[in-house]
Amino acid sequence: MDWSSWLYEPGLPPVIADFNTEQSNESAALALAYIAGAGETSPANYTDYNDFYSNLKVVFHDTLQANYD
Repeated sequence: MDWSSWLYEPGLPPVIADFNTEQSNESAALALAYIAGAGETSPANYTDYNDFYSNLKVVFHDTLQANYD
């Protein structure tokens, strides 16, 4: 790892951090499924929300808010 260029040179770091997980993708997918239902129905796996830990609930709500239109 070339720490000098990472810390002192302008631009993006040489390695882009990816914090997506399978669970966060499932949380976002559940939010999109609610949007697809247009308030008429809930997704089949809607009870999964009850098992999400707090950060997954944030992903869920952020996805809803970002795709509200």
